[in-house]
Amino acid sequence: MFGHRTLAPCFVAIFVALVVSQANAQLFAASFRFDVFNGTARSWKELPLSGVQQLRASELGFDSLGNIYISYALVGPPNGRPFPLQVKFSPGNTSNIVSSLFNGRFALDRGNFEYNIDRYTPVGTCFDPITKIDTTDLTTGDTIGYATNVADIVFDGRSIVIVGNFLRVYSGDLAHFARTNYVARFINGDWEPIDGGLNSPPTRVVADANRNLVALIGTTLWRWNGITWTSYPLDLTAATGTPSIVDLDFGRDLLFVTGNFLTINGVSSSNVAALSWNIQGVLTVSALNGGIPNIVAASVLAERDNTLIWVGGSVNNTKAVYSLINGTWVNLGPLSPKLNSEDTTVTALLFISR
Repeated sequence: MFGHRTLAPCFVAIFVALVVSQANAQLFAASFRFDVFNGTARSWKELPLSGVQQLRASELGFDSLGNIYISYALVGPPNGRPFPLQVKFSPGNTSNIVSSLFNGRFALDRGNFEYNIDRYTPVGTCFDPITKIDTTDLTTGDTIGYATNVADIVFDGRSIVIVGNFLRVYSGDLAHFARTNYVARFINGDWEPIDGGLNSPPTRVVADANRNLVALIGTTLWRWNGITWTSYPLDLTAATGTPSIVDLDFGRDLLFVTGNFLTINGVSSSNVAALSWNIQGVLTVSALNGGIPNIVAASVLAERDNTLIWVGGSVNNTKAVYSLINGTWVNLGPLSPKLNSEDTTVTALLFISR
């Protein structure tokens, strides 16, 4: 089932040259602060976002107009329950911020709609609403479904997919439901299961350019190839602590994973590696120049052409972003200073190439 290889240095383009040659290309890193990378100066600049400081970013995205979306987690009274907050703004006008309380992880389609895991639980229910929001107004939207403990959401190019600890997804008016096992698709105005579903609740789900899905359950990847689900348990080793996968993102045909590991299925690539499947569904693990031994990884980002890869996290309790440049992992330099004692990790990354 498994194979391995090492990616050649020519696999990765020179990041700095790309940023310089593409005037509109921008790399962003989020933690408790929001930084943009200057490829020419090889330095970071903080973009101050009024009213949303001292919040930990959980996800970044952008719509067809180039507006940036950030989901944050904040703690509110009276019992310290974490409520998410989402903000939307243009990179050129960070003072014009639209915010919406309770909006958590999200997915943007190819049009003008955002699909959001709403963490506001209606009175008398125990469900997370799934909302469809016109991106011109984040404060209003239509509830298209309800499910318990929804963990992640993705747009696969044709439909919205959610995963989490649920066995049913109810319609927006709670009139009927679809029986699902921890994964469901919203298509043609209704929810439906994806094959027989999964055997445990996933924490993350991603989609490749061909609409194949990969869901993460612990250290096992479940892949949907358009016909059936197949499980791929990963054999991880770690220098200290429990081996884990914390984030994943697709390039064109490679799945990049990051976490706490020294090897995956015997392939040495510390804390970051590339995975792929052939037409027979055989998994191959590829080393990425040995990985990044000193990072406590929290996020990974890949461009769709597989030529740009970034890993965000913490090195020696300091925020860090690494990029694979000419086959070598390069620390892109210091980010904005700590905002508080918790501001030690880059938790989300975003690249806009147009």
